[in-house]
Amino acid sequence: MAAAPAPKVIEAKTYAFGRGSFEIPSSIVEIGFRAFYCCRGLKSVEFPSSIEKIGTEAYAFSGLETAKIPSSATVERRAFYCCRELKSVILPCSVEIEPETYAFSGLETVIIPSSVKIGDRAFYCCRNLRSVFIPPSAEIGKEVFLYCPNLLLNFSCRYLASASTKLRVKIFLLSLQRNDMTLPNELLWLILEHLPLN
Repeated sequence: MAAAPAPKVIEAKTYAFGRGSFEIPSSIVEIGFRAFYCCRGLKSVEFPSSIEKIGTEAYAFSGLETAKIPSSATVERRAFYCCRELKSVILPCSVEIEPETYAFSGLETVIIPSSVKIGDRAFYCCRNLRSVFIPPSAEIGKEVFLYCPNLLLNFSCRYLASASTKLRVKIFLLSLQRNDMTLPNELLWLILEHLPLN
């Protein structure tokens, strides 16, 4: 009798509210909707290179502290939503960060690699976030870093002056204003020069 084929999908809610660690088999290509939702004891995850999709709210409200996203994966909306213990995440180049993916998480530092598209409110209300580096090639959605009171933004001049990203800078300026923060003079002058603020 032939052996059953290895599963390719971790189905929706399979391990929701579970405890402890879990190793994802190399045969898995998709992690379903809320597969590890509210798994408070789950501290880390290492995705195999086979992963193609991390589903909506797959790890939302879990106890994850670190996560390394493979370059092959599509990360859906709110995949790591409200992961309060999540301090760092490694993002590959050319990945798309869906809306609210890391909103309300415990992230402290984010380095956005090149050719990344960041969805609306992707890092919304990450109150521990202190440092973000954004390369010139990144595509920025709306209110990406809104209500991040400790945030220091590291822009490049090319990024701020880019015609394709001018309109997005207002979102960051608004975020900084709402959090009672100030911009370095060189950034402020670049914004005033390239962006209508009304």
